[in-house]
Amino acid sequence: MLGRVISKRDIAIYESTTYPGCTEEDCVPVIEKVSGLQFNVDFFAGYSPERINPGDKINTLTKIMKVTSGSTPEITDRVDGLYAYIITAGTHKAPSLKVAEASKIIENAQRDVNISFVNELVLIFDKVGILCFCFLLYIKISLKISYPK
Repeated sequence: MLGRVISKRDIAIYESTTYPGCTEEDCVPVIEKVSGLQFNVDFFAGYSPERINPGDKINTLTKIMKVTSGSTPEITDRVDGLYAYIITAGTHKAPSLKVAEASKIIENAQRDVNISFVNELVLIFDKVGILCFCFLLYIKISLKISYPK
């Protein structure tokens, strides 16, 4: 679909969670084939992983640092400038599309490890008679974690 509407000098910016290399190895060739345009000559690509947590009213789009990247150094600067315009928490330019794609995989893995770890703690604490609610309340107080209401 994008290949039918992309024009010369456009930048296709992806935010989907994907594996390192997907933008350049899978997405770009389809755009080239459908559009007849040449990558990094006629059109360019950027990648900036989506990092918001739906429903989180505290850590909204503008308040979370954004990783940015582009298919050339100049495009990286343009993509970064676009996001920096609205992201008050700041941006970080990744050295390549693949590194930016990998950053999202790392973030997702860390989240999954944390969730799994707490789930295991709940099982262990249940076996020794510690109520989950009390444990989570202690964590909130000791680590000064604030939860959205």
